[in-house]
Amino acid sequence: MKRLLEKSLAEGGFGYSTGLEYGIERGCTEEEVTELCRAAKSAGGYYATHTRNKMGQPEETIAEAIRTAGKADVPLQISHITVVSRLTDRPKWAVERALEQVEDARRQGIDACFDMHTRLFGTTNLSAILPQWVLEDGTAAIANRLKTPSIRKEIAQHPNIITALARNKWDTIVLFDSKAQPELSRRNIAEISKQRGTDIFDTIYDILLGEIEDLHSLMILAFNYREEDLRIAFAHPQCMVGGDAVALAPDGPLKKHTLHGSYTWASWFVRHFVQEEKMLTLEDAVRHLTSLPASRLALRDRGTVKAGNWADLAVFDPSTFAERGTVFEPNQLAAGMKHVLVNGVPTLIDGSLTGNHAGRILRAR
Repeated sequence: MKRLLEKSLAEGGFGYSTGLEYGIERGCTEEEVTELCRAAKSAGGYYATHTRNKMGQPEETIAEAIRTAGKADVPLQISHITVVSRLTDRPKWAVERALEQVEDARRQGIDACFDMHTRLFGTTNLSAILPQWVLEDGTAAIANRLKTPSIRKEIAQHPNIITALARNKWDTIVLFDSKAQPELSRRNIAEISKQRGTDIFDTIYDILLGEIEDLHSLMILAFNYREEDLRIAFAHPQCMVGGDAVALAPDGPLKKHTLHGSYTWASWFVRHFVQEEKMLTLEDAVRHLTSLPASRLALRDRGTVKAGNWADLAVFDPSTFAERGTVFEPNQLAAGMKHVLVNGVPTLIDGSLTGNHAGRILRAR
């Protein structure tokens, strides 16, 4: 793993990330993560983590990330830090404590930073409820396991991100659009389970059987965040803001895919916290979105407007800049965006796409 990481960093990677709440990485020990952090450090990279997130342990969640980075002396990026709010019955306290832990680490000389997405819900693959061993040996073997009652009982005991998100409130777990079972789209697990007269876990395994030919495509939305908890992080001067998603250009090869956070995140952040709540100035909001993350990645010629920088420019009307995307129709371009230049090339003019594509792969060092 260290050799693979070193190779990737030598090819231009900025660092490496973990998803310690997911089945494939849950077994990775703190010692293993630390060794990989040392490899990242030696290559000048940084460590980003979707933390382990054990229920009832919000402080330990952040403490492990800080300990790991501290041992390796590697810069730390805690991804969507307010995830700690769903690990306890004291969500606001958990977020406040997480921010205190980061500030304490920085005072101790650890280069610790964090970011947050702009949704009031989490999203992931429904298949994340399955342990890694269930996903081995191909489609037929997976289907056979999901059909076997004794194996279903065993799977149901497996700690996973889906049950952690649900916290036994299955009406908060909503299926996004399903091509294989469109009748289930946009409905919550509790409702489907009640209609079918089946146990929650049997309902989920039956749903996954219906998706067996494209098992990882079905996404869920977990409505378990409150804005009063999230705003604490957004108000922090070191909070970077992101979509927690990949870019899906409406005229690109991924245009038919749908993913929350690809379109709405920046416009929601500016509209809500600048125009409505007046929690941030426009200049502060722009800094959270541009120069702050650019400096974290050591992109010295991007993220600010000055002579000699690459001309990545977004020209918008701050009074009308707002998201058009909705929970179930997220792929909508923002309102109020006038012109966009990518590397100096006009990509959007007067709100219309030009067809020009001037993006380039960014590599570290």
